[in-house]
This record gives sequence, C-alpha cells and structure tokens, in this order.
Amino acid sequence: MDSQDKSDMQPEFLRRQYEFTAHIRDPDRQPAPADVDARRMALYRELFYNNVAGFMANSFPVLHEILNEAHWHALMRDYFARHISHTPLFPEMPPICRTCQMPAVLPRPDINEIRLNIDSAGQRHAFCSEACQHIFRQAPERHCGMTWWEVNDNVELWRYIVDAGLLRSDGKTLMGQPHLRTDEASLWTIDDIRRTGVVIKDPLKTIPAEAFVAI
Repeated sequence: MDSQDKSDMQPEFLRRQYEFTAHIRDPDRQPAPADVDARRMALYRELFYNNVAGFMANSFPVLHEILNEAHWHALMRDYFARHISHTPLFPEMPPICRTCQMPAVLPRPDINEIRLNIDSAGQRHAFCSEACQHIFRQAPERHCGMTWWEVNDNVELWRYIVDAGLLRSDGKTLMGQPHLRTDEASLWTIDDIRRTGVVIKDPLKTIPAEAFVAI
C-alpha cells in the first residue's frame, strides 16, 4: 500500500489537519488550505514560527548571538520545515497538584519542580512546588479533594464532553474547534471524538512506585 492509499484511508479531519500543518511548517512548498482565510493563515504561520524560533534562541543563546539574522532565520526555517520531533514539549499530560489543583508544570513544562509523594494510606500525590507540598503537610485534611484526573480516570473522552455540556445546541457539534474554518462540513462533532478512542487516564498511575516518597 503506497502513501497515497494510506492518506485516502484517513478520516477527513485528519487529512485537513495534515494539510493545515504542512503549510504552516513549509509555506514555500506546501499550499495553504483553499478554504481558510489568507489573513488567518498568515497569523498562524507567524505565531507558530515565532514560538519555535524564540524557544530555540533561548535554548542556544550563543549560537543565536554569533549568527547574523539572515543565517539564523534560514537555519530556523529549515529546522521548522524538516525536523521530525520525537519528543514534544508536552510528552504527556502532567499530574495535577493536590494543593492548588493546577497542572504541575512550574516554572516550565520541561524543567518543572514536581514533587511526588505517597501517604500512609497508599494514596499518591503530586505537588507543583515546594510551597504547595509544605502547605499540604501543615494540614493534609484540608486538601483531600480529588483532582480532575482522579474524578475522570478511565472515562471515555467523548462521554466526558457530552456529560460536561461541551456540545452546541444541535447536540453533536463541539463548542470548541481545532481549526478556524466555519463551514458546516469542517466542524468537528462528537462522532469524530468517539472515533479517536481516547480514554482519560490519571498520569499518576503510570509513574513507577519508586518515584514516590513517603509524606
């Protein structure tokens, strides 16, 4: 089976996503989607490229300083268009802090200060910072509420969306859309989510037991 056959077997929303992202990555070689406003595409191209170029400039400040601007941006454009990433900035969804109930990604997802603990009852806890861990230790009984992950663990994503009331008045179209198109045919529905087969999983359950320290 060649690549064209495989592409034809993909759901329409995936083909549209690939077309959209291919143009953002390499606008000189990949045409823009015909049904997306040119001004919106230009905004997306600028936002995505500037985000990656800024991240790289902060990661490699010396290289950024010694290269002239033309050379730097040529290098970034080539990287942006051709590099195949295997580990994204968010390789997985982060645990939620037991104390503040916010994702444990501070000060930055790739250099977070997450602290993993387990209590005498065997319950696992994540803390986004030393401060939240300290607050919990002072009065753990005040922070015994379940996290969003614990409440929704093993729930199918499509079912969560329905139960949370995240559909439009027609009962099938998602309120939030992963693109800027407004035509009826392009709008994602609950059936698209159901076909993905995604099930919500508490990330704390997948972390090895030896990573947790008694609290």
